[in-house]
Amino acid sequence: MFFAFLGGAISVSGLASHYFAEPQQTVSVNEDSLWQPFSLEKLAQLRAQGRPVFVNFTAKWCLTCQMNKPVLYGDAVQKMFETHGIVTLEADWTRKDPGITEELARLGRASVPSYVYYPGDNSAPVVLPEKITQNLLEDVVSRFVR
Repeated sequence: MFFAFLGGAISVSGLASHYFAEPQQTVSVNEDSLWQPFSLEKLAQLRAQGRPVFVNFTAKWCLTCQMNKPVLYGDAVQKMFETHGIVTLEADWTRKDPGITEELARLGRASVPSYVYYPGDNSAPVVLPEKITQNLLEDVVSRFVR
């Protein structure tokens, strides 16, 4: 009886994962990416120059951050950032950098992952959800590109 129950539970689990799991995308990851280290000074300088900036607030211990990495570092997203002149900064919060903590707090965030698009026109930053997709990033950028 126990084995029948166990077999049924495994079958239901398999069906659920088949129907409710997101399809896996194969993404080409660009190891020679355009990402620069984050600093408050660098962000302020870029915003003063009217440059659009995308910041990946991440940490090595953050599982969701690591799962989103193939999207952010994929060739298609890297090309989109480059095409639109978007400067990409990586804010590595692995060791709880105080400058990163300060910016997260200013944005109303307590932790990572946080993905933020700072438009080139210096309007309010756009804080994206924790789970990101290429389509979401393209939609956000297209709202600000002229």
